[in-house]
Amino acid sequence: MKKSIIRIAFYFLVAGLFIIISEKNMTQFIVLGLLMVITFIEINDLYSMHIKLTNIEINKQQTVIKKNQSKMARDKTRFLSLVDTIGSGLLLVNINGLVKYINKEFIEYFPGEYEGFRFEDVVKDKELKAFIKSAYAREKKMTSQLVVDDKSYELIATPLFESKVFIGCIILVHDITIILESEKLQKVFIADASHELRTPITAIKGMSEILIRDKHIDESVQTDFLEVINKESNRLEEIVEDLLAISRLESNDKKIKIEKIDLKDLVEEVLKSLKVKSEIKNLKMVVDVDNININVDRLLFYTLLVNLIKNAVSYTDSGNITIKAKRLKNKVFLKITDTGIGIPNSEQELIFERFYRVDKDRNRDSGGTGLGLSICKKIVDKHNGFITVKSEVGKGTEFEIIIIDKRDF
Repeated sequence: MKKSIIRIAFYFLVAGLFIIISEKNMTQFIVLGLLMVITFIEINDLYSMHIKLTNIEINKQQTVIKKNQSKMARDKTRFLSLVDTIGSGLLLVNINGLVKYINKEFIEYFPGEYEGFRFEDVVKDKELKAFIKSAYAREKKMTSQLVVDDKSYELIATPLFESKVFIGCIILVHDITIILESEKLQKVFIADASHELRTPITAIKGMSEILIRDKHIDESVQTDFLEVINKESNRLEEIVEDLLAISRLESNDKKIKIEKIDLKDLVEEVLKSLKVKSEIKNLKMVVDVDNININVDRLLFYTLLVNLIKNAVSYTDSGNITIKAKRLKNKVFLKITDTGIGIPNSEQELIFERFYRVDKDRNRDSGGTGLGLSICKKIVDKHNGFITVKSEVGKGTEFEIIIIDKRDF
């Protein structure tokens, strides 16, 4: 561009000299005409070059704009994808109270049509509406809890600002029903565990204090007291062991050790450990187990069988206990049946809960902790299996375990 300007200036200079030197009007006229033509050509070239440079700059700007638009579109897509997968409800409302965005979780929690409407007109729940209004009025972060149709929600309002000017609000809604239920169950569990531990501790403490205080207590009474202390100590140990077992089973970090075992051999091993208790009651133990190899955690499955068979022995005063097992393709069916006192229909859904007892006096007398069936349920769950119960009062009980063993059939 500078060169074009210099050339034009040079042409004017040369033309001026010609005009000054020449004495003829015709020559001066021709020189002026040539100067005008040359100047027009140079100016046209100059203009064309300017247009070309301008177009190049515009194209560059358009390329940058397109890249920015593409990036914004990608960022928006990612943001919306993220919002739709956060697992919580989200409502975005602008300064005028219009719903600008809402995700599917929010609609699942509070069904309705929202986007493009004022939140005051479309939010039906009064408490939720009042919470959003309050967030607008205060223009600061707020939290609250809401219960709707037996569901508990945590509400979080976050104000949006642009150059320190309030422009809207984001409302997050978390479903905390499971969390609150877990906290409630944990409190109940702690209360139940404390109650169960208090009984043997009180007995041990009371008996030991009497033995320490009274130096002249009768020898036979001392023996009785020591037997009670020993019995309650064993019971206390069982409760602690069962609590630790449940804790390990509920831990996500605890991985089960799968190995191939002979189910019949394991059943026979369990029956040997319970032989004395079954013979005291003169119970007949019937084993009808095929030659079945099953892939399970041996220690956990041993615990499962011990708890179920021991439970059957405790609640059966006469008759027999039958252990049957068979395989159908990739499923192993294990049944433990007794002829004991049975379980009322109203209580059959509760027996797998911690510390639940059908017959509390009998269970305590037999040394049970009330955690055995809860442990059994968790062991079966760890193996992705199922456990069910059938029972009739006065006739007996049948527990059935189904293990899906995909590794060997």
